[in-house]
Amino acid sequence: MAEIIKFPLQIEKQKSDSNRLDLSPEEILKRLPIDSGASGLDVFNEILSAQVDAQNNAPIKEFLGLSPNQMRQIHYSRFEFDNELFRFSCESNEQLGAPPIVTHALYIMEKIAETEGRMRATQKGNLPKAVVLEMYDKFFARDGYEYFRPGHGEEDSIEIHRTKFLLKESGFIKIRSGKFSLTQAGQKILERNNRVDLYKQLFLSFANKLNWGYFDRYPDFALIQASLVFNLLLIHKNAKQWVRGEDIGKVFFRAFPMMAEEECKSHFGQPGDDVVHSFTTRFLHRFCAPMGLVELEEEAPMASCNIRLRETNFFKDCFEFKA
Repeated sequence: MAEIIKFPLQIEKQKSDSNRLDLSPEEILKRLPIDSGASGLDVFNEILSAQVDAQNNAPIKEFLGLSPNQMRQIHYSRFEFDNELFRFSCESNEQLGAPPIVTHALYIMEKIAETEGRMRATQKGNLPKAVVLEMYDKFFARDGYEYFRPGHGEEDSIEIHRTKFLLKESGFIKIRSGKFSLTQAGQKILERNNRVDLYKQLFLSFANKLNWGYFDRYPDFALIQASLVFNLLLIHKNAKQWVRGEDIGKVFFRAFPMMAEEECKSHFGQPGDDVVHSFTTRFLHRFCAPMGLVELEEEAPMASCNIRLRETNFFKDCFEFKA
């Protein structure tokens, strides 16, 4: 991920005459004394360093007012709820409501608890087919998340497979001797009905441990996942009213047009089309909707790019942006 995006070299800020920052390097050289020697070069380097520093910290329109330094920090840091753009202020189950990811996770955890450690995993470590089909019929057969009943098991259902993975990565369930059981952390979640902590841990695992590109056939486009904090700011600024998912995706692409270079060579559309489609699929449809951040209004079956969406009251109330 270290080569995803290149910004101007960041140079430590030095003291300089602020009224000289707008000068070009050529103008600076012209103003230096001919016999200035090393001292003249020091002045030149000082002013050039200040220019680069100012550029790195200047707000960029395409970055929604963030600077290159801020964007670099976003891309090269693991997602945390405590960041410089917003704070997560949800403190009760009532504030949280019922995001789909929490509802689905609790269903799996309760099924495991009911069997008291007797639920057998498949050879691949997946949930039993009977549990998968029961869960699909209960949650996905009618709400637009998926359109085909999983005939072979867990991996036929993106939502169920992903929820099981997140529960394991978050440390709430485990497999021992071929059987599912709850960890101590999972038991505490059920005993205390602590859905807020469950949500936060699932969110962190979704952001930092799951490869978002695993479930689709688009190119890597790793920047979509690395830009999560920026993407949430994008929703905050652009989805207060119903808006097309494609329009949100185009705002993202305008910030990172270099991603068109990753598109498949056989791509027949306009530069950036695959980036926009991947963004709407991975971030809007498969992350924001299950996490309860946006409402989706499907315009065409199975066409993620055609969805309309708006932020939920939960997102508006509990993700407190600082600017």
